[in-house]
Amino acid sequence: MPTVRHARAAFFQAESLPADGGYHDEWFDAAFGPVRYRIRNFDLRADALFRHDIHHALTGYRTDWLGEVQVNAWELGAGIGTQAWAWVIMLVGVFLGALLAPTESLAAFARGRRSRNLYAGRLPDDLLERDLDELAGELGVTGPEDPSLADAARFVAATLGSAVVAGALLP
Repeated sequence: MPTVRHARAAFFQAESLPADGGYHDEWFDAAFGPVRYRIRNFDLRADALFRHDIHHALTGYRTDWLGEVQVNAWELGAGIGTQAWAWVIMLVGVFLGALLAPTESLAAFARGRRSRNLYAGRLPDDLLERDLDELAGELGVTGPEDPSLADAARFVAATLGSAVVAGALLP
């Protein structure tokens, strides 16, 4: 079974991302579809990104625009906790997902509601050495499930909330 470290490394390689995740770089170059942007890599962002990248490895969502809105919806469904930077990014991602891929975003959100993620609390010191499948089991990460009516209602509420955040942050 792969460790979290090996699964994350395989994810980085498959997605053509830097092997070290770029968590300690001063700046981070990113893109959402054709829109490219650069952001300062401050500590809160680096911590949220570290957790976010492991979420990609746990869920199997890619880093193309669809995979990003799916992992954002999954994370929001599972709960962002106190990660302020993650709140901002996930809400913008959920808004864009609701506009561009509503069915896929709702399914990912519903999947997240049946899971927990790594945004709540302190990470264990041995996180990267943990077995990926065991961690997925502990967090309740399962395959896609059909959304319930309650999932859909919460997704609509999250989307409305995210529209406010996206409206404030997007030009």
